[in-house]
Amino acid sequence: GLLVRLLDDIEFYAGETPMLRVLVTNRNVEQENPVGNAAVSIKVLGTTFRPMLHSVKTHKDGIATVSIQIPQFTSGRAAVLIKANTKDQTAEVRCIIHPKR
Repeated sequence: GLLVRLLDDIEFYAGETPMLRVLVTNRNVEQENPVGNAAVSIKVLGTTFRPMLHSVKTHKDGIATVSIQIPQFTSGRAAVLIKANTKDQTAEVRCIIHPKR
């Protein structure tokens, strides 16, 4: 099925502007192939700020690159939700955002 993952091991913190490299692949029993032109949406969600949405498409190599701004916050909860869509499949990954260091 469809897989979505971050290529870099990133910890997310309030107030930062990380660059995300997202890989979208389609895995079957024998192999994993990159998915080009997949729609990728990145949502920055939190209990103390308004949601932010970024939309990109993957290149031929299955990689989409986007810079996101994480708002400052010191209380509440927040997360980054990365979702990839093709014609008939959807996959997502969630990452916690930590309050300011």
